[in-house]
Amino acid sequence: MRKYILLITIIIFFSVVDTFASVKLFSMNIHCMKNDWKQRVSLILDKAIEKRSDFINLQEICIYKNESVNDFILSYLKEKTGILWHANIHFMHLAWDKYDEFIGLYTKHTPTNIDAGFLPTSPLRRAYVATKVNDIWYVGIHLEHSDSWGEYRQEQINFLLNKFGNKKTVLMGDFNSGYEWPEQKILIDSNWSSYFPGL
Repeated sequence: MRKYILLITIIIFFSVVDTFASVKLFSMNIHCMKNDWKQRVSLILDKAIEKRSDFINLQEICIYKNESVNDFILSYLKEKTGILWHANIHFMHLAWDKYDEFIGLYTKHTPTNIDAGFLPTSPLRRAYVATKVNDIWYVGIHLEHSDSWGEYRQEQINFLLNKFGNKKTVLMGDFNSGYEWPEQKILIDSNWSSYFPGL
């Protein structure tokens, strides 16, 4: 069974061919509600729409008081595409002692199953969101961020391998590490195919 990793820390569009029949994926960390967040998120979504993305995986989706980035995303996607997108979001932690921070996976396709949960414990609590479409799991993640906390990322990747390793899976998101780092080697050694920006 072929497995794929999509490692993303910048805006990227990738068409996965072969097993995944040209599914278009987009992933980016939107940095919560910093600065003029509505303008920034609009530009990010415009790029995802322009690329005709099937799945949009976003990290640092925040809610503060009566403002919800998730609500804004769903409204914007519907307005711009005329499609009611499906959202799978999961809470992670309190960001900057102010915002409720989530991870989210959005698709214009009807899911046959969804899953979400916390990743193994780390200094900042992390999570995954997974949406199944056409017998394939699309999994969005946001791993621990500090360079010195690689052991937490390794635990988180091992958790994901145990959960999705025997399924057709696309793993994408903010790995907070590079292709050559030890935690990525776990995936490569487990026969996952890597698609990394810049290779």
